[in-house]
Amino acid sequence: MFHIALSHYAGNYGLTRHENDPVEALRLRMEAVTIMNQRLENIDNALTDGSIGTVASLSSYEVHGS
Repeated sequence: MFHIALSHYAGNYGLTRHENDPVEALRLRMEAVTIMNQRLENIDNALTDGSIGTVASLSSYEVHGS
């Protein structure tokens, strides 16, 4: 969830500076996806509030980005 929060901030900051999608926001989003993939390998980690919140935030970013 931490990486997604930073990614959202970096993306919003880039938009205020009229940048498309800052490289830093993409890097943080990719790191979050990598961590989520690792968590999904273990069912006990997959169904935590943090995992669900992270997936919801990733989805939210994609919806608002389209």
